[in-house]
Amino acid sequence: MPGGSSIALIKQYAQAGLNRQMPFLSAFTVDDTSLPALGDVADGMVSASQWAADLDNPANRRFASAFHAQFGCVPSYFAAQAYDAARLIDAVVRGPVGDSTTKRLFATR
Repeated sequence: MPGGSSIALIKQYAQAGLNRQMPFLSAFTVDDTSLPALGDVADGMVSASQWAADLDNPANRRFASAFHAQFGCVPSYFAAQAYDAARLIDAVVRGPVGDSTTKRLFATR
């Protein structure tokens, strides 16, 4: 659950004392975009995601930096997925690189 609803959920979870009784496991609720609003309330919560804004590789550093420059905030994993999808579409439209006689872009039956 992204956005303000996730922040409210986490804060209510902690206010009810549930964070001391059972771990909060998240795939989309606690991330780089919600942590500033959650602060210490997020301590001890576990989040699993396919991507993080501080992933340390050249492609991600370029993406996160450009996103922050353009929009003034940390990109979400939704933004990263959209970026990946756009790059994939671009690669397909441009076609294979190099000797296309030995490469297959799509498998044939």
